[in-house]
Amino acid sequence: VNMTKYNRSTQPFTPLGAQQEDDQAEQLQPTREKVVQLLNQAQLVQRDKKLECLQQVKELIVHKDPDLLDSFLDEVMAFQQDTVADVRKLVVSIMEDACKTDPELMHRVIPMLAYMLKDNNPNVLKRVLACFIQLYRIAFRHIAAAKASNSDLQEIWDVLTEVKQQVLELIDSDNDGIRTLAIKFTEILIITQTKKEEGSEQLKLTDQDISLDIVPPTHPLLKASLLKEEAGTAMGSLLSLTASPTVSSVNLMACVGTLTFIAKQRPSYISTVVQSFELLHANLPPHFATSQVSSVRKQLKSQLLAILKHPRSLECQSQIATVLTDLGCTQAEIASNTPKPEQKRPRSSVDGDCPPPKKQRPNASGGNPKKDTAMPPLKPPPPDAPAATNAFMEAVEMTTTDIKPLLTPEVVTDLVLATMSNLPKQQPIIFKNSYTPIAAAASEAQVTHLARLLASQMTSAGIGVGAEAKSIKPTRPVPEGSSSQRSASPIVRDPRRRRQEEGLGRPAVEEPMDVRVKEEEEEEIEISNPNLELDLAQSTAELSYLGALLGLPSVLDPMFPVAYAAFFGSVPPTSAEPMEELSVVRPSNLIAIPTVEDPDDQSKDKEEKKKLQPVAPQKLKRIHMFDLTSVVHPMENEQVHSLAIAAFKRMLKVEGGALSLDTQQNSIKLIITLVTQFGGEFVEALRSFILEDFKSHFDLAIAWLYAEYSIEEGYVFCAQSSQHYETCLLGLLEGAKTSLDARDRLFTKLLLEAPRLTKPALEIVRAYCLDEERAFLGVSTLKDLVLKRHHASDECLQVLLQITLSDLEMAKNQSLHVVKKLYTVRQDLVATIERFAQHTLQCLLSEHPSFLQTEGDMQVATEWTEDSVKTCVVVFLALLPLNPKLLKDLAMVYTGTSATVKRILLKLIDTPVRALGMDSPDLLELVLECPHGSETLVIRMLYILTETAPPSSDLVNRVREVCQRSGDVRLLIPILHGLQKQEVIEALPKFIHLSPNLVKGVFDRLLVSYKGDQGHSISPVTPSELMIALHTLDFPSDESLMKAVIKATNLCFGEKAVYTQEVLAVVLQQLLDHTPIPTLFMRTVLQSLQAYPRLLNFVMTILNKLITKQVWKEPKVWQGFIKCCEVTKPQSFPVLLQLPTQQLKNILETSSVLNEALRNYLKELSPSQLIGMPRPLLQLLGFIEGEGGIQEGGDESKKQKSENRKLSKTDYDFARVQESEAS
Repeated sequence: VNMTKYNRSTQPFTPLGAQQEDDQAEQLQPTREKVVQLLNQAQLVQRDKKLECLQQVKELIVHKDPDLLDSFLDEVMAFQQDTVADVRKLVVSIMEDACKTDPELMHRVIPMLAYMLKDNNPNVLKRVLACFIQLYRIAFRHIAAAKASNSDLQEIWDVLTEVKQQVLELIDSDNDGIRTLAIKFTEILIITQTKKEEGSEQLKLTDQDISLDIVPPTHPLLKASLLKEEAGTAMGSLLSLTASPTVSSVNLMACVGTLTFIAKQRPSYISTVVQSFELLHANLPPHFATSQVSSVRKQLKSQLLAILKHPRSLECQSQIATVLTDLGCTQAEIASNTPKPEQKRPRSSVDGDCPPPKKQRPNASGGNPKKDTAMPPLKPPPPDAPAATNAFMEAVEMTTTDIKPLLTPEVVTDLVLATMSNLPKQQPIIFKNSYTPIAAAASEAQVTHLARLLASQMTSAGIGVGAEAKSIKPTRPVPEGSSSQRSASPIVRDPRRRRQEEGLGRPAVEEPMDVRVKEEEEEEIEISNPNLELDLAQSTAELSYLGALLGLPSVLDPMFPVAYAAFFGSVPPTSAEPMEELSVVRPSNLIAIPTVEDPDDQSKDKEEKKKLQPVAPQKLKRIHMFDLTSVVHPMENEQVHSLAIAAFKRMLKVEGGALSLDTQQNSIKLIITLVTQFGGEFVEALRSFILEDFKSHFDLAIAWLYAEYSIEEGYVFCAQSSQHYETCLLGLLEGAKTSLDARDRLFTKLLLEAPRLTKPALEIVRAYCLDEERAFLGVSTLKDLVLKRHHASDECLQVLLQITLSDLEMAKNQSLHVVKKLYTVRQDLVATIERFAQHTLQCLLSEHPSFLQTEGDMQVATEWTEDSVKTCVVVFLALLPLNPKLLKDLAMVYTGTSATVKRILLKLIDTPVRALGMDSPDLLELVLECPHGSETLVIRMLYILTETAPPSSDLVNRVREVCQRSGDVRLLIPILHGLQKQEVIEALPKFIHLSPNLVKGVFDRLLVSYKGDQGHSISPVTPSELMIALHTLDFPSDESLMKAVIKATNLCFGEKAVYTQEVLAVVLQQLLDHTPIPTLFMRTVLQSLQAYPRLLNFVMTILNKLITKQVWKEPKVWQGFIKCCEVTKPQSFPVLLQLPTQQLKNILETSSVLNEALRNYLKELSPSQLIGMPRPLLQLLGFIEGEGGIQEGGDESKKQKSENRKLSKTDYDFARVQESEAS
């Protein structure tokens, strides 16, 4: 395949016809099909052809048609498993271009690239690192721009966090190319995860100018403080690399360039970078060749000049100028690269009112021409720099301050003369080429610079007050054969400080040759080795120093003379003893003790040494053969034991600083051997030593555990075979509780690396979990043990499961969360967790919760409470959403529990049932095959599922089927909104016969929640239809049904928000039109009138219509009619007067209230109004005398006939005619 086909600009000229044919072929074959063909072909061909096919695929899906990236990216990434390294490199290139084209693909690409960081081929690894250098800024910007977090962004950031850690570890790689790319990635990391500052240089490409400023303060994933701290740690790695004795020149120059770029972009690092360059200049690795040293010095020179040009380098200019002068830079070059005065920015002050500094012209040394000012002291590194860097620089500063006053011209001259003997015979070429005379010698700045150079070398060698105060170990190897190697100790202390601390001097001692030896003089005794120097201890101070070197007791210790005699074969000398006794020394006991000479007394030393001639070898022939029994006396066992313990403690004290280093494995083996062989107080001493600094002595603790385990298992022979492994482990765990922080993960690490876990050790972990302060560490430790200690995972899991039953809420919640996670990620643990959950669930079948009591608790709980029930089901209910098949177990246990437990269970299943959802197949199966006795459980589940959403069709069908089979209408209550109108009406008689609470629940669902969120009805029946359906039920012969209907209508009238005046009017009107009139119609009319008195006129209309419908034919309705007339009097009197005479007579005979009230009402009417009434009615009421006329007052007219007016029949008929004509 010709690749020029995809790049028309580079294709040579071809005839028009050929191009048209190619275009037609391309049109006939779509791009998607080409990609499929190329990918299939790439799987079959060899190396070169495969690369060619994949390159064409890259052109098609990345450059020509990027829309195909999403479709074919996974197929392309599958080639990262190819055996050919070049193919994997090409795949990395495609993945990089894909992310640059579409950042949304990062969640698929970044994890794959992170996996390829483990590639064994260095070239592939380099390509992956180069890809991450480009993609990290893009990914950072992509995540920072997101307003809300999601799973894809979380995955990208988690993977990038791991990648950053892996790349920072690659800074120590053996491959220079990999290390260089890791340094470049670290540069991008620091620039991206720090904020821009005033004076930061502007990058040429704006899309690469990404910093912490783009991260919002409330970003859900990116925390500015953590990112800045991580950048500080990365900066510390780069600074540490410059001080590494094993770094190559290529990596060192790359690191120098990176630090310069960071300093120009983040000016707050300028002082730190300049200080590191100054220390590097004084401590170049000794293994560099001449050309490498020259290259590094040139790189330092060019980078320091670049920093000097920066406007923010004002406070470091004198320091930079001094280093540049040492590097061979002329004053003209320094001046030309120094910013002009108008370019220098004043140092910002806190309040902003500080005026800018006066302009000063720098002199030859970079200082003020008026006065030689001292070089500024070391500026502390930024707060986010690592502690190791801070400690080293602080140590250098302390040593600089200490030795600077001592660098007088005389002392410097003596130092030069003392080191002249170490100079080579011929001048090195590199020195000849790079040496530049010091222009400002003896100035304050130059003296400070010289002191700092010496201090940095002394600190690197572990010498000086700074190294002693900060416990700095030697970082450079000491050349073989040097005097420093012979006398080197972990930290060499200044003799001046030792004398000040001890407060002791060296008293003069009279020699046999009557020569007074001064305090600082020495005597050389030549026996067989001319290079051997012997310093005979002549004072208490020397004896103390000698004893410290040899591990002897203190001089003030009564056991010191015994130990000294055992070591040297003679008693220790004192100031009163003559020197003659010390002159006879056995050759096997000669000890070389280095001494410090005062440079001012060198001439005196030479003269004294001439006087003090060494003892002649012939004199030694008189020495008798050493006999141990003549000087050694038997000691008591207790004394021997105390000496051994004291020696062991001193061994720990002396070697403690280096026990954690890999080079001290022999010392660790020696200490462990002593402890395992002798035990007793050795064990206590070692345990106390480890717990003093558990982190530093962790390796020693693990070595001790493995030694005890090997002895206990018989892997290692021990004369005193003991079973101390468990005691050792428990002692360390108990000690860690007091010596470590409550959240220190060293506790977890100790248990993970221990060779075997014992039950008492797990009990300690359990105690951690039940301690509120250490619960988090305890539970997380159990989680790690379950996941990483497979042999003990079952025991640890049981402890973790028991913690879920704890009363400590925090421990319970965290352990429950861990159990759920283990249930999903470890299939081998599923059965164990389910068995525990089922076991605790079945505990509910017992009558009393006695299993929850501890062994020491004599009071057994007699009743189940909500807390005890919740403790039993907490694990089971947590697993229920993860495994819905457990529903059957819950239903079976529910049937056998007591009423109290059932009531509590119905409250606790709310959350897990909501998590299951109504579409769960297992839930639908449980509904269909509901065990006998668990109906209330199933109904409660249905209630929970349908509280916030209408039931699904599958759920409605299953419940309907179960209801038809069992006849239990309670199952229909939760799914009422899913039933048809006719189904609800048919089930009403059964609904209203349920308990009052259930009936109320039915009407609540049908009435209170009949309005949905969108305002439309979700209830199958309207309120009016429900009321009508209740009245039209057939219950003439069923008194119980009538009572149930009455209660149901009362519930309806209780919902005044639903049954308003208008709704009741509609209900009454429809019931009035129903034939026959419902039995409870008049009762509903009276209740409506009582609830809404404004319906009175409407009720009068209903009464009139009832007369037309001959209501007296329905006895119960007729009784209600009479009752309604009594309630609505006197408004009902006109209606009563419309009744037939017989029915009115019946009412008057039945209701005495209406009889009297109606007569009183007619009395108040005028004769003209009475004339308009029917004659039979008036005769019934006694207002007409027989056939003659109307009599007022009925019976009263008989008593007062003379006073009452009589109307004749003719007058009555005449009045009726007039009234009808008027109307």
